[in-house]
Amino acid sequence: MRRLGGLALALLGLLLALPVSAATAGETISAAEAEYAAASRAMLAATVTIVPASVSGGEAGFSSGVIVDPSGLVLSDGDAGLEWRREGARQFQVRHEAVDVRVYDRTTGTSKLYRAKVLARDVNVDTSLIRIENAPPGGFPFLTVGRSEDLRAGRVLLAAGTAFDEKGRAPPTATAGD
Repeated sequence: MRRLGGLALALLGLLLALPVSAATAGETISAAEAEYAAASRAMLAATVTIVPASVSGGEAGFSSGVIVDPSGLVLSDGDAGLEWRREGARQFQVRHEAVDVRVYDRTTGTSKLYRAKVLARDVNVDTSLIRIENAPPGGFPFLTVGRSEDLRAGRVLLAAGTAFDEKGRAPPTATAGD
């Protein structure tokens, strides 16, 4: 069965989670909602989909990632650039270094495809670092990488991704939890 990297997406969400404070006694729910909405917009603008730049006879896998630097550095799961191939009854994986990164634009409802390269990959921790080529003037929207030490039980966190968007037709989505 094909692995979609759900654990990797959860890990990525943890690493890049944006803490959102819950409403306190002195705040209104609408203030907390406004904070959540602003954090969601920032996070979703930096969320991308990654696919192999070319597939030869196999099925392309896809990954979600988050831009962590305006020049186009992307943190993704270790399956970024993955292709599934089959020879008879044997199924195996090919990991491509050349990938395409889809950056979704919520203002236009479209995505733009950028050529990119996997700079580093650690399959043991299911993480890849990718560099997008030809960043636009002014750079990409990005998120600052958080530290897991700063997370506390009971704090609301946001996670974003494009978990089932292999065709690039849907915008990234966000979820919240504690």
